[in-house]
Amino acid sequence: GGTHQLVLGTTAGLLQGPVGGPYVLSSLAEEIMGIQSNGIGTVAWSKHQIWKLDQDVPVLIPDPPFNPTAAILAPEGVYAGSGEGMVWFWDGSWHSCGTIPPDQSQGASRFPEIRSLGSNEGKLWALPAWGGPFLSEDHCQSFMDRRSPMTPTYMGEGGASSAEEGISGFQAGERLIVGGWNGVAAGDSTGETWQHGWLLGSGYTRGIGFATDWPANPFLYLGSLGAGVLRTLEDGLHPEPGVGLVDTNTQGVFPTSNPDVMYAVVGHLPQKS
Repeated sequence: GGTHQLVLGTTAGLLQGPVGGPYVLSSLAEEIMGIQSNGIGTVAWSKHQIWKLDQDVPVLIPDPPFNPTAAILAPEGVYAGSGEGMVWFWDGSWHSCGTIPPDQSQGASRFPEIRSLGSNEGKLWALPAWGGPFLSEDHCQSFMDRRSPMTPTYMGEGGASSAEEGISGFQAGERLIVGGWNGVAAGDSTGETWQHGWLLGSGYTRGIGFATDWPANPFLYLGSLGAGVLRTLEDGLHPEPGVGLVDTNTQGVFPTSNPDVMYAVVGHLPQKS
């Protein structure tokens, strides 16, 4: 949201307000499935609609011919992903512009949806639920496989049971970060070189928080099942000893522009540090 605003997605719409409250529920009578912010702006989406936030006011991007699962603003327009692995582009009207076929291994073919999108310096990154990311340098007409070692395991004993569990975080920039069921991986800006980071206690990364000035501030804040909130060392791959909550079920981590203030959802309740 804006400099001093929090924008949260809820089952009833967008909850907006200054840091510390009070918060106002927007007029959107839709369950918000996701919010994505970058240096250009913020978009939010439900199962059927996409909004662009203009001065923190939701503006509807009309009639997507698909069910959105991810979205991101770019200088040229809005990119969005669907549950079928398709990438769409809006520049006043919607255009289908690329498909990433599902992986057939480890039950992943059941999870073809695009979980996250990233955009920087003319590059578009798409991360399907079964692993990735994939890189397009021609406005999503074609994609190159830049798959990280953080490939989630689906189904069976010890595997993720949903796309939300499989992939929980992605960030594109001078470095690439992918987090999910099998831990965290960090790559260079091209996605050609990757390192698989330290696995959390359960190997299940439930949320990744990036500093508002990331990657200049390289620390990551990881929320996990049974390991709480952890801050990584500067490599973004290994935990800093003695920092963070422990033995808690953390669904999300939300750093602010104040380095001494951070929010987290712990056991389905908001917490402030």
